[in-house]
Amino acid sequence: MFSAEELDQLRAFPEINRAELIRHFTLTSADEAFLRRFRRPSNVFGAAVQMCTLPWLGFVPDEVAAVPPAAVARLSERLVIPVAELDAYAPVFETQVGHPGALSSRPHTKLIDITEFALESAPGGMLAAMTIEASLVNGPTIGQVSEMVGLSPDTLRWYEQIGLLDTIPRDAAGQRRYRPVDIDRLQLLIKMRATGMPLTEMHDYVALIHGGPATRVDRLALLEAHRQRTLERITALQRDLVVIDRKIDRYRTLLEQDHA
Repeated sequence: MFSAEELDQLRAFPEINRAELIRHFTLTSADEAFLRRFRRPSNVFGAAVQMCTLPWLGFVPDEVAAVPPAAVARLSERLVIPVAELDAYAPVFETQVGHPGALSSRPHTKLIDITEFALESAPGGMLAAMTIEASLVNGPTIGQVSEMVGLSPDTLRWYEQIGLLDTIPRDAAGQRRYRPVDIDRLQLLIKMRATGMPLTEMHDYVALIHGGPATRVDRLALLEAHRQRTLERITALQRDLVVIDRKIDRYRTLLEQDHA
């Protein structure tokens, strides 16, 4: 169990250095195209913060607007959205999809309002999930799935909020209950992200899933293209490793000579 102080640290942003700022808060054209789908400037800005924070910290702190000022300024310049818009990024997602009970345990959580976006991108997924009888849902909870896949509950919620996961069914107590299909997709998404697939391509893949069997050729093409890029990166890393190994061997030889 975490202490109150440790929980506060997990919910906050740490300081960021210049290298981390450039590495994690530099948006590509594909990133921006994905973010613009959220329409409202405040939601575009808030989603950008979450997108950049996830690979930086491995989770998304509750207080999105508390992101380091340097990161805010960098994203504001790239998106051409005033810094003040981030303060308006505060609607709570659960209240707008029929889960009022979820707010009692996390009253200060700032989550994105993506109802219109989710309905446009995956109408079958969200609406179908919302019609499932809550009393029949008995899959693992968000905490259990978090331990299973190694992602924080905040990150799991974020994947759902941006549409990579369909809306997770809830039990009678309002707790998320993950189905096998949710966990299977989540595990694939984790591998996609770990091998460098951009979020926009991950979202394209999910959109193709919602398109049904007719999109299988496109899904295969997307995965094959990503596989090829991954193999190319592996080859490049192997070349880099050769140089590092040579330097290691050189230092070992020098140390042996020093002790001779």
